[in-house]
Amino acid sequence: MRINRIKKRYWLLGIPFLILISALLSLYDGKIASDIGNEYGSLVLRNVNVISMKAGEGQLRSKQLVYISNGVIKTIEPDYGQPVEADIEINGEGKYLIPGLIDAHTHFFDVKDLPQSISYGVTSVRVMSGFPMHLRWREKISKGAIVGPRMIISTPAFNYGKNIGPFHINVDDIDIHSKIKSYKEKGYDLVKVYSGLKKDHLKEIHSTAEKIDVDVAGHLPDDIEAVDAFFGKKLVSVEHVELISEVIFGNKPDSSNMATYNNRLLRGKIAVVPTMTVIKNNVQVLEEGDEFIKQHAPLVNPLIKKMFVNKRVKRLKQASKGLQNAFIEENELNKVILKGLHANKVTIVAGTDTGPIYTINGLSLLQELETYVENGFSSYEALETATTNAATLLGYKRLGQISEGYIADLVLLNENPLEDIKAIHNREGVITVNKYFNSDKLHKLLEIAKDKTGYYRTVVRLLESKIFL
Repeated sequence: MRINRIKKRYWLLGIPFLILISALLSLYDGKIASDIGNEYGSLVLRNVNVISMKAGEGQLRSKQLVYISNGVIKTIEPDYGQPVEADIEINGEGKYLIPGLIDAHTHFFDVKDLPQSISYGVTSVRVMSGFPMHLRWREKISKGAIVGPRMIISTPAFNYGKNIGPFHINVDDIDIHSKIKSYKEKGYDLVKVYSGLKKDHLKEIHSTAEKIDVDVAGHLPDDIEAVDAFFGKKLVSVEHVELISEVIFGNKPDSSNMATYNNRLLRGKIAVVPTMTVIKNNVQVLEEGDEFIKQHAPLVNPLIKKMFVNKRVKRLKQASKGLQNAFIEENELNKVILKGLHANKVTIVAGTDTGPIYTINGLSLLQELETYVENGFSSYEALETATTNAATLLGYKRLGQISEGYIADLVLLNENPLEDIKAIHNREGVITVNKYFNSDKLHKLLEIAKDKTGYYRTVVRLLESKIFL
């Protein structure tokens, strides 16, 4: 009996140990799609049509030879059939080369979303609520263990008041200066501010950001008296066009108040990241119902789907007719704001807010660019928002255009996106991080992405993020 009691005691003591080991193993991602794609030292594209996005160069250069060595574009010149030795040669006849696309407002909850982004031609992202797992994933991407985009990572959102989310930083509980400094030392690239912050909070955040030289981006404050403090010297972008509509214009934009706000953005060289797709998806759920959900559901993490997406979809479907009309009206107001910003030459940078309601990493950026064209942008201007404009915002000096000396993050298309922006959906290949992914390899990346991380591992990662905020 005594021996049995001892065995039982040790067995019970072992349970927490096993749970701990299991949790630690859940944080280990190993290699994800690292065997997919063709590595190269040198690569040449022949007879390809180049849309360089370089200012003043013209929109398209036909039949070009593009030579890449060690991940850097070395030569761009007319292709006369001149001999070139390279590890990989790609026939670009009838195809169109654009810079790799950049999404400036993403959320990643699943490591499988990383190869998914590459499969859609998104080669760089700005993660707008960073967790420890994002720092790990970025390092693994740089070492080739995970196929994924380059990552700029913000801090978790600094917030105050009643609407503090589970992964927000409550400024009441911290020393703002010390916290921001700590985040920078850990490798986070910018500070994210949220809607509940007051004037004094924003002043202190910007004061610290100036002292330690870190950028600030995020949500306009709900408190109209805090708006001036929001526009500090280190602010680089305003997120979400619907917040501009609500906070600045009281959902009643007109030409006079829009001109005043646009001038403020222009003077401060501040970009706007509209994230039109999120609100548009609300409307599509209402209009297309289960068909829209069925198309997008396989690319959403199952825990995120259950905790956030399904609940939001349910609220939309069960909302009164009046509330459903309000969502539709919000989408229309967003279009008005977007057109006003564009007409006044405010810098627009493409971002999607992937995560909330079937906004799919990779796919949503393509949908975002289509929305811009639907609202008055030329196809070239839409591409600018996800290439040159985005690279400037994220601080990438050698990304966002196809030029000699630039990093070879490139997307090869089968059709001309300047004639129809929908051509960005028809990808022949993607080049990034010294690898070439042809269309078959891109399909494999997407298949890997559909096998999302399970509930338990996702819970552990989110708990880690909560513990180490």
